[in-house]
Amino acid sequence: MSSQGLMVLRRAARALPWIFTAAGAAPALAQDSAPAQPDELDFQPPILQKVDVTGSVNAQATNQYITATITLTDNLSGVASFVVDFRSPSGMHHVTRQKSIPLPRTKVQSEISIGASPFSEPPFLRFAEPGTWTIYSLTASDAAGNSVSYNESQLNAIGGYHRFQVSNSGGYDIVPPALASGTIQTPIVRLSKEPKGMPPGTPPFVNARISMTDSGNGAISGSYSGRLMFCLAGSGSCIAGNTNTFTMSGISNRAGLTASTLTVGTSLATNQVLGNYLIYSLEMVDAAGSHRKLISTDFGGGNTDFHPYFPQGVAVFVNQ
Repeated sequence: MSSQGLMVLRRAARALPWIFTAAGAAPALAQDSAPAQPDELDFQPPILQKVDVTGSVNAQATNQYITATITLTDNLSGVASFVVDFRSPSGMHHVTRQKSIPLPRTKVQSEISIGASPFSEPPFLRFAEPGTWTIYSLTASDAAGNSVSYNESQLNAIGGYHRFQVSNSGGYDIVPPALASGTIQTPIVRLSKEPKGMPPGTPPFVNARISMTDSGNGAISGSYSGRLMFCLAGSGSCIAGNTNTFTMSGISNRAGLTASTLTVGTSLATNQVLGNYLIYSLEMVDAAGSHRKLISTDFGGGNTDFHPYFPQGVAVFVNQ
């Protein structure tokens, strides 16, 4: 064969490799290669292996903390963060600690301090309930975004020692604040009327005043905060953050008082649903962390009729 003919065959072989085979072999069709497999992805959350607690707390001393060793594993992407919560004997007081892992690892054994500021906010207070505190919950997440939460009963099946002792010889406070009375100071607002000095389109403010009392168990911490949630009358669902609800909130000026009046307020959403809003719930917390939640009977069920406490009315009417 001439050199020109060989060149033609070589060009054809490059263009149609499935026609030509090695010398002496029978022609064969080329086979499709297997599709490339993606890297294995992580869909499994971390697993808590063990919790070990050491130390004790004297609530009347400063900078008190306990030490907990948390052991977690993850199959692929690595543990990225966790938060652990301990409760007092009555469950009224809690202390928590959040921990982030800068470089996620498949096995994490973190020895952390819990209860001292700024690692825990709030830290152990002088009003802390004495007795045996125990782990209440733990939530862990991995770098892929998978998360898992353990409740108290599930944690009881995890290995390790989960308790510590708190002593308090100076009196404590596990009695939450009580509602005395209240007044809604903005019973009617116009969504299209901006507050004074604000640009057009700014939604109005709404506010109320709540009088609360507080007592304790040898010590009085005093009322600390209040959250008064409203929901559109007739709503089938009242979820905070939705446009058919709004929540007024506020913090007390002083601690340690047996009685105080708290101003709570908020700004409405620009797309707030128009209509008549009724008190849905009230959450009250004292400086010791003791909390009480009252839910209105106006929405079915509930545990509190707010009408006697708010004699001037329990409604805010949002007009255009």
